[in-house]
Amino acid sequence: MIRVVAAAADFSDWAALLRLLQQAFAFMDGRINPPSSLHQFTLESLVAKSRAETLFLAMDGDEVLGCIFARPQGDALYVGKLAVRPGHQGCGIGRRLTAVAEQCARDAGLRWLELDTRIELLENHRAFAALGFARTAERAHPGFDRPTFITMRKATMKTALLVIDVQQALCAGEWACFDIQNILPRINGLTAKARAAGALVILVQHEEDEGSLQPGSDGWQLAAALDAQPGDIRVSKRTPDSFHRTDLQALLQERGVTELVICGLQSDFCVDTTTRRALALGYPVTLVADAHSTLDNGVLTAAQITAHHNTTLGNMCSFGQRARLVAAADVSIAA
Repeated sequence: MIRVVAAAADFSDWAALLRLLQQAFAFMDGRINPPSSLHQFTLESLVAKSRAETLFLAMDGDEVLGCIFARPQGDALYVGKLAVRPGHQGCGIGRRLTAVAEQCARDAGLRWLELDTRIELLENHRAFAALGFARTAERAHPGFDRPTFITMRKATMKTALLVIDVQQALCAGEWACFDIQNILPRINGLTAKARAAGALVILVQHEEDEGSLQPGSDGWQLAAALDAQPGDIRVSKRTPDSFHRTDLQALLQERGVTELVICGLQSDFCVDTTTRRALALGYPVTLVADAHSTLDNGVLTAAQITAHHNTTLGNMCSFGQRARLVAAADVSIAA
């Protein structure tokens, strides 16, 4: 039975691995320029590469049938030298190797799987597209005045956008949050991005037994200026924690969501508490730094409160990863 595993520390069959790579890449000879860097590989350089990167192997007993190398690169896990032994190609081994690398990226909180493939190898472009990769750039090797390879990326996270408590009582009148006239267009831009990507848009509404947020009251309604659509999912809550005694976690698990983008109201209550809870549950969080707000509290201004929570949440690492702070214009959402 074929299994895909990280290369053990005592793996020693480097000659077989180098032979596999040479056989798998042989079809490129005479087709690509410059030639593959594999031609410069030696047993020593292959061992060094495996020490500097993570090597995953497809094994059938002690026999190596495939491999892929992976290393963190910015917000992505870069993968290279994906190879399957001729005679075993077309059996799903490459897909399994890629899937393991994708899970590795997800575990590390990296949002993308990235690879390069030569511009001449159209069959590779099609194969990687079938695995969910999309072309993001064309580049040239040093000394070439034309593109020689393309970069392709695949999202490793399934994203949901949480829009917290953007309700009429907090967006108009006496209790309108600071800078709401600019916050709302940014949030609408985020929901448009999410819908365009096919990502979930979840509208969280707070409710209380008394006051302006009683269910059904004018203040409880979603803000008139919020671009809410029939396909958006609504979640009601009664505490600052959008997960507490709600069906949010079950909903995210059911839909396979692995990453959250968070915006809304108020910075020091529901945005803060929900972000912390999401991190505690293991979700990578993008906190949209300029798309949440609050009110002055008598000690700090609303702008100071929001800035404080951006700094605090962005530097909190005890959950295993920090919330990423990104401006609304720079947020990238993948389905």
